[in-house]
Amino acid sequence: MMDGLPAGSDPSAFGARRDGVGAELVQVAGLGAFQQPMAEIVERAERVDIRHFETLPVAQAQKDLHPAASLLVQQARTVVGAILHACESFSAAAEDGSGGLHDSFLPFERAMDAAVQAGGASVRAVEDVAFLVQLELRQREERLRRVNDASGGLAVIGECDSALRRIRKGFGAIDVAIARAASVAPRLDFSSELEESLLVREAYAKFRTRLAAEGTPAPGELYAKMRVAGTHIAVLVGWKAYPLLRVRDRLQLRDLQQRILAWLRPENRVDEIAGMRLWQDVVAFVEMLAQVNRRQELLKHDAKLVGELLATFGHDAGVLDEASLAALAPLKGLDDELDALVASRGTRSALSALLERIASRLGAATGGTTA
Repeated sequence: MMDGLPAGSDPSAFGARRDGVGAELVQVAGLGAFQQPMAEIVERAERVDIRHFETLPVAQAQKDLHPAASLLVQQARTVVGAILHACESFSAAAEDGSGGLHDSFLPFERAMDAAVQAGGASVRAVEDVAFLVQLELRQREERLRRVNDASGGLAVIGECDSALRRIRKGFGAIDVAIARAASVAPRLDFSSELEESLLVREAYAKFRTRLAAEGTPAPGELYAKMRVAGTHIAVLVGWKAYPLLRVRDRLQLRDLQQRILAWLRPENRVDEIAGMRLWQDVVAFVEMLAQVNRRQELLKHDAKLVGELLATFGHDAGVLDEASLAALAPLKGLDDELDALVASRGTRSALSALLERIASRLGAATGGTTA
């Protein structure tokens, strides 16, 4: 591959024929060649470990992370530009009735989800997705260009993280569109915004549960509990879902981690008043994580699923079986009482009563009902 193009390829060659079905077959076969360069760029983007820069001075992120992200965005734009070039000649000569995404008003992540859900299997469908990805990458390139030495850590790491996420998300959507058009297997994983939010919520719930189990430190317990809290944070940083957390949450979490490590030093831990204030900050942060449930995609998902479960579960006194537990799994982290009931395998009647209360709350949050 050179300059983002499949090895030995000429972008104009992909659109050389315009004779009906033959032209479309040439286009589809040609577009399949772009799966490899997209996969290579996504692999390089995934090797950029932003976690490494979260605890370093911002100057280090500006020196190393920012150039790496900027280069990957440039390379991604080159590949998407070549894909668009390969699509344009056919799209100009034939209307297949697909598409309609060029004028999308949706946020980028939802636009990509909508494109994948639409299921178009044509060159035009590939072109539509690639067009939106190119627009987004152009905006990300400009935002990265505005990052300078005076920018704070949130700006530098946040812009780089957002750019790399857009590459992965956009290329994943293009890959799905090409795979459908060419009847080949996708090369990249594609996760919807909802799927990622469910993973984040589950991770937050597990983290909250583990810290809540520690309880408020009694006299003489603060040092031991603070060490446990620091360990739980370190474990969370290593989880698969951690890179999906929003940058602001990650940086705040890392700040707490550094403060805990500082307090645990022998010369600092004698100040138990400062230690208790720090513990309270940790508890406040953990409680704040429950706000993940306010995400629009989760509100919609939860209201629908709770309504379906209410229609399914009876009010008998039987305990929850494996099928019921599996059906409830996507709600983990939505409600502490629900999580506790599932963990203890409570009765179906208790579950139904709880789901009714949750449904009422969700109906108010979504401005409608779960019926």
